[in-house]
Amino acid sequence: MKKIAFLFAVVLLFMACEEESKEVKPGNEVDLITLINFLEPYVKISASESGSNLLYPLDSLCVYLSEPLEVEKEYDNKQVFKCQLEQLEVTALYNSQKIEGITYRFNAHKDTLVLDLTEKMEADRSYELCLVFNYYEKIGDKWEKVQLEDSQESTSVITKRFKSAKFDENVYDCSKASLAIINEIELYKEVFPEISLNYSIDKVLIVSKDRHAYSYVRAVMKEIAITQDGTSVNTDNVWVSPLQMRVLPVDNFQENTAYQLNMKVAFEEKVNNEWVPLKNAAGEIILEEKSLSFTTGTFPNELISDAFIAASYPLERQFNFYPGEYAQGYIEFLVDPARLSQIEAMDNLQFRFTLLPDNIETAVVNGRYSQTDKTIWFDFPTNLQHEKPYRIELISNSKVVYSNEFRVSKYQRLFDKLPADREIRFLYDVELEGSIKDASFLGTTIYLDEPDECFDYYEIKGFREQPLMKITALLDQWDWYNQSPYKYIYDHYPIIPGAKLSRDLSKEGLLALNYFEIWQVDFNRKLTDDEITSGVFEYEADKSHIINEIPLIWAKDYLETREALLDRYSKAEDIKDEMLRKIYEMEYFPTPSSGDYSIKVEYVLPGKDIVTSSQIIKITDDIEMNDDDYWD
Repeated sequence: MKKIAFLFAVVLLFMACEEESKEVKPGNEVDLITLINFLEPYVKISASESGSNLLYPLDSLCVYLSEPLEVEKEYDNKQVFKCQLEQLEVTALYNSQKIEGITYRFNAHKDTLVLDLTEKMEADRSYELCLVFNYYEKIGDKWEKVQLEDSQESTSVITKRFKSAKFDENVYDCSKASLAIINEIELYKEVFPEISLNYSIDKVLIVSKDRHAYSYVRAVMKEIAITQDGTSVNTDNVWVSPLQMRVLPVDNFQENTAYQLNMKVAFEEKVNNEWVPLKNAAGEIILEEKSLSFTTGTFPNELISDAFIAASYPLERQFNFYPGEYAQGYIEFLVDPARLSQIEAMDNLQFRFTLLPDNIETAVVNGRYSQTDKTIWFDFPTNLQHEKPYRIELISNSKVVYSNEFRVSKYQRLFDKLPADREIRFLYDVELEGSIKDASFLGTTIYLDEPDECFDYYEIKGFREQPLMKITALLDQWDWYNQSPYKYIYDHYPIIPGAKLSRDLSKEGLLALNYFEIWQVDFNRKLTDDEITSGVFEYEADKSHIINEIPLIWAKDYLETREALLDRYSKAEDIKDEMLRKIYEMEYFPTPSSGDYSIKVEYVLPGKDIVTSSQIIKITDDIEMNDDDYWD
């Protein structure tokens, strides 16, 4: 092996200027410094010490290399060399201690290292990354390290300093006596307590005791107890949402009676992969307690309070009930209805339908109870008249124990009033922070000849924030999406390790496929008292706009992705991938173009997530957008 006399060490601090492009011209004599300069990668990291781009405790540190490692490079058209990472260390500068157990991985191109510093790094601290590279020469079929005459290996040492960010509002301060999980406890409809939480009981929190070190913490429900004059009352705790719990009595509360609710929540900290009681900086076990003294009101003697009802179909005062959507209706309870004093016999349940306003009984059908989902089911009668109000009543042993009014739609099914094909009728521009260009909503309009039945509150806003009319984008039929950089961004997400999106993907999904709204006059339409007593309906809306807001979400994603590329690469010429290079160069996100924007509309039963029908609506955009200056 040819020995090359060289020992080269370079220390690059964070604030150093970027080096010029490294190039060795053919025909030069072997110059050792030039050779190492030719092989050594330029290094950038995704965090800084200046405060403009700090690393958060749960973020990964990305190390960007100007060229892939271990790629053969020919020097002076004669010798073949390569550069290889031999050692990686991170040192905490505040105590000069090396961080143990760091794991890292290369991306597919081997030009980016991703360091996992989870549970290794403290907040608001300075660190130093040290990378050690060795160089190899190809001798025959073997690779041998470039060495000095005294057998010492040639080495490059590159260091980068970075700083971790301060804790933000997502990190809980453990120095306080409480982590504030309990928001409030109040009496729900004068029947039973309802507990509201600030975050879900099963959420794993990031907690700090000194604003530097952090750990993982979870909440544990220790006690929910109700007493009456010191005597315990048996209860069932029912979650009506991830943040709301109702404390229901196994046996009914007494009306106009004083009770006391006591709630205790403890916390556990993950230490060496085991959950142990969480203590504050003073060594005290953290326990959160809250109480509510309440007095029940006067209970209905006959009717079941809707406080015990989880969902129903038809819904309360539902204006657009479609008799052809589903053959069965139901009342789903939070507790076993057999425990309710109003229901005397579970084997003798009936539902009565009365035509309003003339109070004409039109049908009586049997109810059947399903204990698995605490639901009383029934079959709808076949003689329901369109555009008429009805009252439905649950009868137990000849007594009415539940009552609700609803209106039967003029249509048999939802899709009888939805056309199969539509056109984009307008673009609605929305100002986007951080961009000199507006994002565009796509709007399609359903017109009526005159004010008539449009969509009601439950179809638009939904039951518990879940619209009965669910709209989903069919991206495989979107011409614009399939030809745009968005498809590349999402198909390869994240396109580089540092290009992760800041929005909550668990809530919206990566592609935000359901980001639609319906704009309509009288969007909160429900059956009114006057309509029940008169049987006459007045309509305000003569059109409904289906608004596609997905382009706004994608535009924000584009700007975030491009920002990550700008941080990763010094110039466009460093990017080999054509689409990445184009995103890097283009400040403007793509504007929706003409083409098809098909959607799928589903009718979903409240509280059951049963899809009763679905239809694909082809929406065509014929509006030509002049986007030639930005994207072809």
